[in-house]
Formats: sequence, structure tokens, C-alpha cells
Amino acid sequence: MSKPIQSSDTSCLETRLMSLLTDRINKELGKTRNLYDNAIYDIAWGTFALEYIGRHHERLYKELYKETSQIVSFLEQQSSEELEGLLYDYRRAVGITLSIYLLRPESLNLSKEYLDKVCRILIANSESSEGGELIGATFLLLDHLKYKVLIDKIRVIMYKIRDMALREPELYLIELMYISFFSAIANDKFYIETLENIKRNEFLYEHIVDDPEKLTLFLYIVSKAIDYKNESLIEIEWCKAKRHEAASSLISILEENYSISSFVSALRNLKFSKGSDHIYEDIEYDLMMARMDLIAKMVLALYEAGYLKPFMLSKKEVDAYRQIHAELKNYRRVRKHELMFLSGVFILFMFLLPTILNSLFTDTIYFIQFILTYHVSYAIMLVIVSLLILSSIWSSGQINPRDIVIKVLSLIERFK
Repeated sequence: MSKPIQSSDTSCLETRLMSLLTDRINKELGKTRNLYDNAIYDIAWGTFALEYIGRHHERLYKELYKETSQIVSFLEQQSSEELEGLLYDYRRAVGITLSIYLLRPESLNLSKEYLDKVCRILIANSESSEGGELIGATFLLLDHLKYKVLIDKIRVIMYKIRDMALREPELYLIELMYISFFSAIANDKFYIETLENIKRNEFLYEHIVDDPEKLTLFLYIVSKAIDYKNESLIEIEWCKAKRHEAASSLISILEENYSISSFVSALRNLKFSKGSDHIYEDIEYDLMMARMDLIAKMVLALYEAGYLKPFMLSKKEVDAYRQIHAELKNYRRVRKHELMFLSGVFILFMFLLPTILNSLFTDTIYFIQFILTYHVSYAIMLVIVSLLILSSIWSSGQINPRDIVIKVLSLIERFK
């Protein structure tokens, strides 16, 4: 039975994981590389994890951009056959796919034709390799690009892998976990369907808890399911129970096998027997934490589950905290559309104000002349100010008087 997770445990865990991830990043950025190694895989996963939890790493991001740009420029010069061969290595393919997703095709100057060719090769390689990580990453990119025809093709492969995993979990469950993991990131219901299958077939969970990688991926998807909008498709209480169980198991594994001291010790004491490729099993197990991609995935999973946040709050608890904090400062949360509606009503009233005043003072000739003289100028000024106010609301969710005054003054200067 998993032990309860204590606050001090999670605090130490966050420090340990972030230290390990930073250490692996610094080692990776210090290497000399060529276009044929797979450094882009680790760099992409490290960037992905840090961006996801809101910790932008400028140096890593720039390195990913440089690495991806070099590879893309190189690949653009290759024939279709050579391109297929270079993308057949799943680590390189996953790294490039995640990089395009993170950096966006437009920033890499990728033409639609070239991007389409790359995506079709990724689908073909996904089908032939049956690798869940490549299939999932390809789906995530296609979903982002809104390539409906290609999305339908990758979905066929996704469902095929799920059928295989349900029949032979010892061989294909890890692939299904990866596909479901990326499906959860894309907010696609495929991962919900996977969880329903696991819920109906509890023996599948036994194939998950025996491996840190599968457990990490499962923790992410079960945590994401708790906030799924259509609760009728998944039993939330089951998800919460499994989230706690999976998080406890993963943290126990980290505490028992992946402490920083044992990690460093394993690297220092690593020895090969003469004439043999054998590595002692316990050292090999510890060396999993040398994998930057696995550390990144653990950070993602534990963050989504609520164990790598200040005070260990869940997403909903953090949102509630922010609302309470805003209430204490006399702020109120208003949706943009509501704020736009209120502003529109006020603007309409201001447009009608001269007419209202005119009807109240019909016997005052001077006032009527004043209205007729200045009504057009008043209306133009009101339209300009109104547009500036609505623009400010839509872009930042609030009215910034200073910015509006600056824009008005610049308009006045322009028309002088």
C-alpha cells in the first residue's frame, strides 16, 4: 500500500526533479553536436516540460530554435527517400515533431508543401514502427495544424494500437500510454476512452505500476481527466483515487531509487566487465533518471497532478485562491463578453445623450444650436474613444487609461 504524500516530501521532490532537469539541460547544452545525433529529442522534451509549467528557459529555447532550424534547412535539401530515412529514427522524428509544435511552423519558415510532406512521412513511419511516442507526437502536431485528412489517418493507427494493447498489454501498453498522453495534451477524448478501458479491465493497471515510465504517463492522463468537461464520459471519483495512488507510487519509486545521491553514485561507479556489455541491473535502473526526457515527463505528470506547485494546490484550488485574493483587493472577475456588453450599453447611452438632453430643453434655442454644432464632433470623438476602450478590454481584459490617453494624443499629433 502506498504511503501518504507529505508536504515536505513534495517540496523535496520538486527541488530534486527541477535540479535533475536543470543539470541534464546544462550537460546537453554544453555538448558539441552534429546533425545526425538525436540531441533535439532531449532538448525538445526539456523545453516542452518547462514551457508547460510556466518556467521559460531562454537559453534552452534558443538552442532548440537553432537546432531545429539547422535540421530543417538540412532536411529541405534532401530527396523524399532521404527524408524518409532521416525521419525513420523515432527519437529524431519525435524531437523534430515536438520542436515544430513548440516553435510554430511560421517561425521556422516552413512552407505548407514541405510541412505536408514531413507530416505524411511521420504518419507512414508511425504506421510501420507502431511506436506510441511517435504516433502521439504526430497526432499532437496534426491536431495543432488542423490537418483534418491527416488527423483521420493517424487516428486509424491510434485505435489499432489500442486494440493491440488491450490484447497484449505486456507488449503494447506503453505505446498506448504514450498515445493517450499526447491525446490528453491535445484535449482529445481518446485518452478518456483509454481510461474507461483501464477502469473496466483492472488487470491493465498491474502492467502500469511496475514501470516508472508507464506510471508517469498514466498519472498525467488520469490527472487531466479530472478536469474533463464532459463528466458523463468518465467517473471523476475513480480518476481522483487513481491519481493519488499513481502519484504515491511514482513518488515512492523516486524516493527509493532516484535520490540525487544514488543518481550521482550510479554515474560515478558505472563499470563494464571486460569482454561483456552487462550492466548491473540496479545501476541500470538508477540510470533511467539520466534520461532527460523521462525527467521532463515526470515533471509534466506531477505538475498536472498538483504535486509540483506552491502549497501543492490543484488547478482548481489555485484558481479559487486567485479569486479570493482578487476579492480581498475589491476586484471582480468579469468575462470579456460581459464586459464588452456593458461597455456597449454605456456607449449607446452616450450616443443618445445629446438627443435626450435636446428633448428636455426644447425651449432653449441656444442649447439646440450647441447640439447641432457639436453633435458630429462629439460622435466622432466618442467612436474613437469607444474603440480604444473596447480594444483595451479585448487585448488585456481591463481598461488601461494611460494607454488610451497615449493613443488619443498620438492620433491628435497625426492629424495636426
